[in-house]
Amino acid sequence: MANPFYTGEHEAFREVMRRFVAREIEPYAHQWDEDGEFPRELYAKASAIGLLGLGFPEEYGGIAADQFMKIVASQELAQAGAGGVSSSLMSHTIGSPPIARAARPEVKARVLPEVLAGKKISALAITEPSGGSDVANLRTRARREGDHYVVSGEKTFITSGMRADYLTVAVRTGGEGPGGVSLLLIEGNTPGLSRTKLKKMGWWASDTATLHFDECRVPVENLIGEEGQGFKIIMQNFNSERMGMAASCTAYARVCLDEAVAYAKERKTFGKPIAQHQVIRHKIVDMAQKVAASQAMLEMLAWRLGQGESPVAEICMMKNQATQTMAHCASEAVQIFGGAGFMRGVKVERIYREVKVNAIGGGTEEIMKDLLNKPVEFGGQGLDYSYALMMAEELGAITCGGVPMAIGVQTDMATPALARFGSDEVRREFLVPSIAGDQVACIGVSEPGAGSDVASIKTHARSDGDDYVINGGKMWITNGTQADWICLLANTSDGQVHRNKSLICVPMKTRGVQVARKLDKLGMRSSDTAQIFFDNVRVPKRNRIGEEGQGFTYQMIQFQEERLWGAAACLKAHEFIINQTIDYTRGRKAFGGSILDNQVVHFKLAEMQTEVELLRSLIYRAGEALVAGEDVTRLATMAKLKAGRLGRELTDACLQYWGGMGFTNETPVSRAYRDSRLTSIGGGADEVMLMVLCKMMGTLPGLKQKGNA
Repeated sequence: MANPFYTGEHEAFREVMRRFVAREIEPYAHQWDEDGEFPRELYAKASAIGLLGLGFPEEYGGIAADQFMKIVASQELAQAGAGGVSSSLMSHTIGSPPIARAARPEVKARVLPEVLAGKKISALAITEPSGGSDVANLRTRARREGDHYVVSGEKTFITSGMRADYLTVAVRTGGEGPGGVSLLLIEGNTPGLSRTKLKKMGWWASDTATLHFDECRVPVENLIGEEGQGFKIIMQNFNSERMGMAASCTAYARVCLDEAVAYAKERKTFGKPIAQHQVIRHKIVDMAQKVAASQAMLEMLAWRLGQGESPVAEICMMKNQATQTMAHCASEAVQIFGGAGFMRGVKVERIYREVKVNAIGGGTEEIMKDLLNKPVEFGGQGLDYSYALMMAEELGAITCGGVPMAIGVQTDMATPALARFGSDEVRREFLVPSIAGDQVACIGVSEPGAGSDVASIKTHARSDGDDYVINGGKMWITNGTQADWICLLANTSDGQVHRNKSLICVPMKTRGVQVARKLDKLGMRSSDTAQIFFDNVRVPKRNRIGEEGQGFTYQMIQFQEERLWGAAACLKAHEFIINQTIDYTRGRKAFGGSILDNQVVHFKLAEMQTEVELLRSLIYRAGEALVAGEDVTRLATMAKLKAGRLGRELTDACLQYWGGMGFTNETPVSRAYRDSRLTSIGGGADEVMLMVLCKMMGTLPGLKQKGNA
């Protein structure tokens, strides 16, 4: 059946692209990879078939193109299996759109025709050595001197950086945060600009560089857009970049699939083609399934963009889906090729080396996930909390509790109140880099004498003019040894315990902040946990989140999300242990039969799976209520209590079925057994959860009967 998204015009261009790639790129791809670059003449050849002008204004030599025409271009280029060639040849698709969109007319007229004709090369320079995707905190500075900006700083990992004639550079022209970022067009022959070529794992044919700007004088007319509007323009550019990467990665996965099928039909072992071995056929089916799913999602998103929608969150998901599909297919293709796949010169080997750059460029897979449920204006996607629960559940599949815990502190424990109640200034300073993954956050509530009893904390923040002076200590702080800042709960007055606390963002490098020690724990060992002291720590009052005295209330709101997140992260971890135990007990024999054959074992495992599904239903119900704006204290408390108790019961039972093997550190069930205890302690111990529920039900001694809440 014909694909309904592609017209005759699309298919005609596909044929042009296919001939171009077969004639001009594929025969030379391996040698160009070895040489570390491709001939500059390729740009003009690409322009001659209309490739470089796709989507740019016709008045500058561009060609009108919808999303599907761009997909055709990206995916046909990928057929050569040469990502380095494609990335540099098309670097203008990320370097020139800001010029076409926001530069002065005379700059557009001077730059765009030469770039689209293949006479000049354009590149985008945002990433810096100190931070990749943290655009809002870049350090390259441009100070105004008369009719020029004077630029000093450094950019790195810049595609086409060695040969680019025009560089679209993100610089800081104002204060901290996204509002101080601007874009400048800097020409490649500007005095003070130097370049260093980088050696890479893949993309060898792409010239990638570190750029050094030493007092480079740039005319003010080269400012792209208004001063201070650079961050906004860059964010607008990311959608197109990520869609292009998703299209390419899906196509590279298809190339791996096609190459693997062809090789499996020819390569023989034990007297028959390896394609006739069931394990190989299953690998190929899995690859085909992932490619088809990615392509379907890509085309649906392209259609939605054509309808005027802006599905930012789905584009982030698409980018991750595509890079993970590429990674899977490249790995499986190399495995099917065997020794041949390890040799230079074959497409699957080259694509295998290029997997990681696609999972990093345009926003890492971790950042794509972290973007999903934070405010758009601070680098997030503005999605509802259901996406956070989905992320938590998927992270649980890592089966190492410390990793989801560390990520969860960043996304759903230390930052929700900041995202909701913080001033724009404090959100720019702390939330933006945390969303980008360039700063690590931690939450400081628990104290040695007040674990789950938030009302009884002793850490005090004394008012002193425009500052708070903080003294006290916090205990059991996840991410504490590597955090860049802490969301600290402290007493800011001597009033009622529920109205005398505030949340304050405290940079960990502030004088007087001392990480006393890293704590050695029973489980969650991959997560760093610390004890922290504050000795006359002076912090500006502007770092306070929301109103003074509202910290207790804000923290109770954060607890709702923390408890649901922690419970959701248990789901797939529990299922993994159940499935591992099924496999182990099926293979382990005792008294003439497998352990799994014993009714007590397979009945218990069935009960545990039922309990996991019940927990999932409770979490989903609470998530729906939270999204609807309801108070979910009761449901979140129940979910956390249930998750903690189920984790202990499940891992205890499964470890018992593993016998002596369950007592060794090498088995996942052992790690799960150690990790499970924290779910019943962190974010409020089981006993505290029961007290909360009893209070809401009116059954706590000393309270009047209230009935069900």
